[in-house]
Amino acid sequence: MVTTMLDLTNWKESEDFDITGIEPAVEIDYVDIKQILIEDGEDEMAELFQNQYSSTKKPDQVVITLKDKASDEIACIAFYRVVIANRGTDNELLDAIAFGIHIRPKYALNRAEIRRFLQGCLVSMKQLGLVHANTRITLKNFNVFAAMVSEGFHNEGLEKANIMRLYRSV
Repeated sequence: MVTTMLDLTNWKESEDFDITGIEPAVEIDYVDIKQILIEDGEDEMAELFQNQYSSTKKPDQVVITLKDKASDEIACIAFYRVVIANRGTDNELLDAIAFGIHIRPKYALNRAEIRRFLQGCLVSMKQLGLVHANTRITLKNFNVFAAMVSEGFHNEGLEKANIMRLYRSV
C-alpha cells in the first residue's frame, strides 16, 4: 500500500473531460461496497474500507460510481470522506481522506476510462471545495495507481506511511 496525496488547488481536469455516467451513488450502502471489494479479491482494500468508514450513512462519506453501459452494473466505485483540517485555526480547510478507487476486473476498463473516472472523482472534490485528497492505495491494480500519479498524486513527506505486506497462500 502506498499513501499518497494531491493538492487540488491547481489541479484541473483535461479539456476533453466527459462526465457521462459518473455519478454519486445514492442506492449503494456500506455492506454492498465491502462485498464488491471482497468479491473482486481486494481483501486489503475491503479491510481499509471497513476501518475507515461507518456502516451507517453519514454526510461526510461520498461514494461515486461509473456503470457499465451494456449491463448497467457498477464497473467502478470510488469513495472518500470529507474532514475539516486545521480545525479552529486561520488555516482551516476541507480535505478528502480515505480516498479509494476500485475498478471491477470483469469490466476491463482501459487506461483512458480509468483516468476519466478518476478525474470525475477529483471534479466532485473540487465542487465540494476540498483542498487536498489523501489516499492509501494498494498496488494491485497498477493502472489505477498510474492514473493517480499522472494526475499529480505523490507521497513526498509520506514515505514512512507506506506498507508492504507479503503473503503466501498455503
